[in-house]
Amino acid sequence: MLLEFEIGETKAEFFRDGSTGRAELRHDGQVIGLASPYNPLTHVSLGTTQAWKRQVAGHEVEIVKVRARWAGGLRSHDFTVRVDGVVVAQASGD
Repeated sequence: MLLEFEIGETKAEFFRDGSTGRAELRHDGQVIGLASPYNPLTHVSLGTTQAWKRQVAGHEVEIVKVRARWAGGLRSHDFTVRVDGVVVAQASGD
């Protein structure tokens, strides 16, 4: 899953590898880790919603992942990216 959006006037990307669970926020040459495949909690969760919040270049970035309750790991997830509370990108996928 790759979502491209802007933070302020610069491009940013949210990347998530569905097979390993790694999630990253990329902005201005920086890679900000959100979820590591080496952390067991990346792969096990009873909740259906996960949110990552970070301050980037003076802006609040929130990325929300929502999955289905039943067989959620086998179905697509919904992703929403907000910058300063405004939705800037949405997608469904791994």
